[in-house]
Amino acid sequence: MNLVEEFTGEEKELLSNANIRLENREYSKNEIDNCVRNIGEFIMEHSTKNGDIGKLTKKYRTILDKISK
Repeated sequence: MNLVEEFTGEEKELLSNANIRLENREYSKNEIDNCVRNIGEFIMEHSTKNGDIGKLTKKYRTILDKISK
């Protein structure tokens, strides 16, 4: 799967915010799994008290849905 071609500009910006750098190439299943894990770690680094985790989970849901298919 070529992740650059899969995502919109807004989604690419969200990935950049999570320190995920995309290259215009085919990604292996293992590399995609690493991206999913990194997104999860990024979300969990935030506070539950002010609802950041819920907000970020909602923001990143479409990205996770796309790369988990």
